[in-house]
Amino acid sequence: MFYFRYRFRRQDLISDGNDTFFSRVKGTPIPVVLDWAIRDDGSCQPPPPNGGASAKPTAPACVSANSLCVNAIQGRGYLCNCSEGYKGNPYVTGANGCTSEFFFVFKRMLMLIFSKKSHKFFHVS
Repeated sequence: MFYFRYRFRRQDLISDGNDTFFSRVKGTPIPVVLDWAIRDDGSCQPPPPNGGASAKPTAPACVSANSLCVNAIQGRGYLCNCSEGYKGNPYVTGANGCTSEFFFVFKRMLMLIFSKKSHKFFHVS
């Protein structure tokens, strides 16, 4: 049996138009990872002492403004999550990062509305 080791990259966590992780690997067998953590960058750093009550643990990969670091439970390392009340990708910045649940729902509704080929409000004859 043939085994290989795939090295995941930050780019694998985001999509750029039609360029997704699955389109980049093009049928290459990729193992399913059920328990993972970022292990090369150590673990979560405690919140700064002057950060106040809303301060949260930080780590290099948790780059979204509304993300937080969670220490791995199986060995060393950490994961990034969106803060409570936010959804999205904690590993990227901007509109694809952790945004408020309200904004997330609003964004999805706009995507559905504008994905229609012909919408009665925007139909031009």
